[in-house]
Amino acid sequence: MIWKEAALVLRAAGLEAQERSFGLEGSAPSPAGPLHYQLGKASAGGCEMSVRSPAGPPVRWFQQPSVAALTARLIEAQGLVNRGAAPSLLEALLQLDPR
Repeated sequence: MIWKEAALVLRAAGLEAQERSFGLEGSAPSPAGPLHYQLGKASAGGCEMSVRSPAGPPVRWFQQPSVAALTARLIEAQGLVNRGAAPSLLEALLQLDPR
């Protein structure tokens, strides 16, 4: 999966996603307010995502081995928010993070 495909998949899942030179960025709606995310290649290999509030610096980084895995994790997390199982994208990602 390439960034262009990932953006299409994320949009189809109801997430905002725009291609950027580094990868993708977008926002996710939630009852706790929107959170912004950026996806890109990690310097150590694989892919990473930062999540932040609209006015703040990244509050957490998440890593996955590929664009496809990171996209799937983001969609899974937004699904938790949509079902009311998590109050925000950040909380949903923390629930799914194996650490």
